[in-house]
Amino acid sequence: MRSLQGARYGVFPYPWFKARIAQRDGRLFFEKLTGSQRRSGWLLPPENGNGDWYFVGGASVNDDPQVPYSKAAGAAARDSDTVGTAWGIGEDRVLMLLDVSDESYEVYQLKR
Repeated sequence: MRSLQGARYGVFPYPWFKARIAQRDGRLFFEKLTGSQRRSGWLLPPENGNGDWYFVGGASVNDDPQVPYSKAAGAAARDSDTVGTAWGIGEDRVLMLLDVSDESYEVYQLKR
């Protein structure tokens, strides 16, 4: 996977990193495995089976432990919470748009 980080002062491309999507407890779990900024969490399918998928998870740095999405556990929101939308854009390719705000956003391109 590779990342583009957009901010008020420009868009910053990053090289390819290791990531995986795997089945956990009958659901899809995404995790970015390398790089200093890491995300991990659940890919949630659309309720009717068609349309956008959603990502809810947590952000951590380097080799710190993975952090879950706080609201999934009924806790108060944390700065580490991260959310987004995911789309299949071709055979074995996914695009994720994450943490969109007035100030910044991040795009992940995943390929097998």
